[in-house]
Amino acid sequence: MKADTSRSTFDVTRHFRHVFRQQGRVDLDADWNEQQEIVDHFRTATSADLVGAAGGPSSAAAFALTVSEDGTDLLLSNGHYYVDGLLLECDGPPQGTSLWSQPDLPGKAVVRLEDGSEPGRTPPAGRYLA
Repeated sequence: MKADTSRSTFDVTRHFRHVFRQQGRVDLDADWNEQQEIVDHFRTATSADLVGAAGGPSSAAAFALTVSEDGTDLLLSNGHYYVDGLLLECDGPPQGTSLWSQPDLPGKAVVRLEDGSEPGRTPPAGRYLA
């Protein structure tokens, strides 16, 4: 996404914790943006330190793969999962989200197998990476 900003001043190596507003000084977008980036870096680093490289709630971690009741689809469990401190969310119906018709799937379900074929709605036997 493009944005019209004056400059990006955040530098993780400076270890800043916050940006002060100063009386009589003009508020700049760069000051606000740097404060937001400081908070985002702190939140991401804290999540990564507490959760580790990857993990989720033990009772409701998202993205677990199961086979649908009729055996024609793979379902992703709903919930939250963290990777390198970034929150990933999977929302959908209680039974899970269809792997082949995810609303945010890049290319809208253009899935190709190792042999170059497209599986359609019924996934063939084999190994998958979601």
